[in-house]
Amino acid sequence: MHTQLTVTPLIHSCEDLCNLVHEYGFLPFMRNEISGFSVEDHTPPALWFTEDKEGPWEWKGPVIQKTHCAYGEYFNNKAGFISAAWFIDFANYRRDGYDLDTRYEDGLLRSSDRLVYEQLEKERILAHLTQRWPRASAAQILKIIY
Repeated sequence: MHTQLTVTPLIHSCEDLCNLVHEYGFLPFMRNEISGFSVEDHTPPALWFTEDKEGPWEWKGPVIQKTHCAYGEYFNNKAGFISAAWFIDFANYRRDGYDLDTRYEDGLLRSSDRLVYEQLEKERILAHLTQRWPRASAAQILKIIY
């Protein structure tokens, strides 16, 4: 059974894709069980695999750099984006009750994955605190909390 989203804004640029990842929080790259909930569903066919125009494949790297999101096989072994704001919650849900350190100690988490998680957590905390205290610099906040 497929669920249909009612609003499907089209993606015509890297900036559009950045905005959609930010708006949705997480977004699979290819079609899935939820119709209208993927980069593929939002992108006109003319932008896929063309030589004269950039499309979603070319935008992946820039989207990651601009939004600080994660990109990987998070959706039933299929690739997609997860915003920094959602990554920690998404990771917690997928851990099956394990905390980060226990998963690492039991060999269920690679050291590189642990470093990514810790960096995203630091960025999430930093983003929250800089919104709360906008006059404080990132360096000042990091000095206080770490």
